[in-house]
Amino acid sequence: ADPAADAVVTGGNANMVIHLPKMDKVIGMLDYVDVIAGGHEGSLKEDGTIEAELQVITGATNEMGFNKLSAR
Repeated sequence: ADPAADAVVTGGNANMVIHLPKMDKVIGMLDYVDVIAGGHEGSLKEDGTIEAELQVITGATNEMGFNKLSAR
């Protein structure tokens, strides 16, 4: 990815399986990797890598339609 990139826009396949390398530093928790949309039991591998669908990054299946954020 280009370091100047600051957003992701996709109209593609959110179900494509991707492989993410182990990170030296993780911000947050890894507890949800196996249950988040796009993840599955076993997504978080013993070596720290992650195998999951692209939607774990893009949030392409968030159809809730509500949140606590607002804009004026």
